[in-house]
Amino acid sequence: MAKIRAKAKPVTPAPIVDDFTFEDDDLDMDFGEDFGDDFDDMSFDDVPTTSNMTAQEMATRFPTVPLDVCHRAIKACEVSGVPSSYYVDRYCLHLHDTTPMNNDFSEAYLELMKKDRA
Repeated sequence: MAKIRAKAKPVTPAPIVDDFTFEDDDLDMDFGEDFGDDFDDMSFDDVPTTSNMTAQEMATRFPTVPLDVCHRAIKACEVSGVPSSYYVDRYCLHLHDTTPMNNDFSEAYLELMKKDRA
């Protein structure tokens, strides 16, 4: 049986528009009268911190991280003297560029991992 091939029709590209301009009026949006006031009342105390996070809270917030890994990370943070936000920033949120590596944490985590596997 012979295969039937259909010929594709040539596609004409869309015209390029060079005269696109932004007007200041295009950016005006009305969010209501009280929209700006919400940010005035906010402080850094209202933002939840991760510096004293428990392993269960970490596992709930980051479901891809197993609970035993969270326990090990919290314990390594306590042993090395770094806040748990270090582990969250560097390993859960993958902020490697902004969070420098802490060798004390890495050594403590490695020792705990070896102890768990033994």
